[in-house]
Amino acid sequence: MLSSISWENFFSFIAVVLLVWYVTIGIMFYPGEIRQFLHSPFQKNNPAPSVDKINQQHHEDLFITTQNLRDELSVIMAGIGNKLNREELITGLQLKLKNQEKLKGTAFQVAVNNYIITEAKNKCSILFTDQELDRLWVK
Repeated sequence: MLSSISWENFFSFIAVVLLVWYVTIGIMFYPGEIRQFLHSPFQKNNPAPSVDKINQQHHEDLFITTQNLRDELSVIMAGIGNKLNREELITGLQLKLKNQEKLKGTAFQVAVNNYIITEAKNKCSILFTDQELDRLWVK
């Protein structure tokens, strides 16, 4: 019986079985994609930017803003040194931070707060409490 089946018949049968198999799998698991392809097979697909790319760009913008702010704060702290008292330094920092609303509530705010604590302690000999740091970010 097997001698009556040619290689051509065998490969044709395998091709038909594989075709039926993949069509069945496609219909079962990818009906939406197949329907979309059949309705618009030749339209150019310009996908909108993904949420991850948008978030990454926003994250990069915040990072650059934080770096610039850190440089500005460094200049303020270096220039002030021990010349100002605690309230004057808080007022100066509030003026610098009032336009940084986009950093408020992010991890970048924590980084800026840590930088302010370190710089104020090292360059101005002033220690800040958490309440004072929260007051810095009030509009």
